Amino acid sequence: MLSFNNNNVNSPAFTSVVPVRFYQRNSSGVAELCKDSNIIEQGKKGVIKLLRGPSATQEQERLIRALAVRDPDYDYNMAKSGIFTRMINGIFKRRPPHEFLKFTSDEISGFHILFTGPQAIKLSVIGEKIGKITKKCMNLTAIRYNIPAENTLVKGKSAYKWSKQEKEFIKKHLINTQELTEEKQNYGQTILNALYNANLHLRETYNPIKHAREGKKIIFNFLLDNDNNIEKFNLSAYN
Repeated sequence: MLSFNNNNVNSPAFTSVVPVRFYQRNSSGVAELCKDSNIIEQGKKGVIKLLRGPSATQEQERLIRALAVRDPDYDYNMAKSGIFTRMINGIFKRRPPHEFLKFTSDEISGFHILFTGPQAIKLSVIGEKIGKITKKCMNLTAIRYNIPAENTLVKGKSAYKWSKQEKEFIKKHLINTQELTEEKQNYGQTILNALYNANLHLRETYNPIKHAREGKKIIFNFLLDNDNNIEKFNLSAYN
């Protein structure tokens, strides 16, 4: 079982990430690196759907096992059963799988990085912090332009909700506080560190006794079919 205490998620440092690439066949039937962002997003959703389990086919089981034996943060038993839990305030609680599997991308290298287990939770915590600060800035912006802050009572009525037009206006004129700017910069730098720090990338094997990755670095390659579903996968090694 994955044991991860909420008290440890504030550190932005990652310890393990999974490099991923997506491919599609061209008109000649040759697999080429996929560069269409919309298709890639569908591919990411397909990968997460397979990795969150429960395993229903031999190919899905093979994928789950291939990642679990190399990634110390991806729990084989959770994925196989489709039941994900994590420790919250000293108690194991069932949580939705999407908390444990998250993607980010790098357009320059073509890499897509999968964060699993505690690493995905760390990524979420950083994102949630930015979200809270952004909401604070949106309320400040609204007040500046004589729009009520969201969820405030207006003339004794129910909590105020921005219309679609108001929300778009607020985002367009958003006040960027120093706190928000710094958090966005920290978030971006954290992601870049995970993308380009090869020491965090998976390797051919993982030694649980030594807690060490061994062998060459590897990438999970996924081939998408004509409907942008995962057709098959393989692993490739690089120095």
